Amino acid sequence: VEAGLAPLSGLQVEVDHSVDGHRLVTDLVVTLHSGGTRMYEADRGTMAGHRLTARLAAYARYATHTIHVGPRHLVGRTEHYWRRRYPGQDRFPDVMVVFDGLPHDALQRRSDRLHQDARRIRAVRDGTVPVFATTIEGLRANPNTGGRLGRD
Repeated sequence: VEAGLAPLSGLQVEVDHSVDGHRLVTDLVVTLHSGGTRMYEADRGTMAGHRLTARLAAYARYATHTIHVGPRHLVGRTEHYWRRRYPGQDRFPDVMVVFDGLPHDALQRRSDRLHQDARRIRAVRDGTVPVFATTIEGLRANPNTGGRLGRD
């Protein structure tokens, strides 16, 4: 299977990444043959903007959630919970927000608003959660591009 970016070794829809009672279901997770992973969120213009921002905050919660590894809390270490699902990754997978379902100008306004809102999420702002945004047309034209959100 090809995605225009590299051969794929896996594709999953509606992947549960919930932690500590906070629900997060990713629309699509793509595993590249090279070992990298991308998470995709589809926005068809029907979700309120603040809810889309809340989804990015949920990714931040998932990316920074740690668990204890070892026989007792006094012995062992902590590790990021997401590494159990994505072993071998050197960083948290890219999150790609794909906009569709509205006229181009409206999609651009949604993307601009999400970019502004994403700056308030520390893990997005500092790069812990790399978030990119594009339109469905942009994704079709070049799956490797998208504007980085939350950073200047």
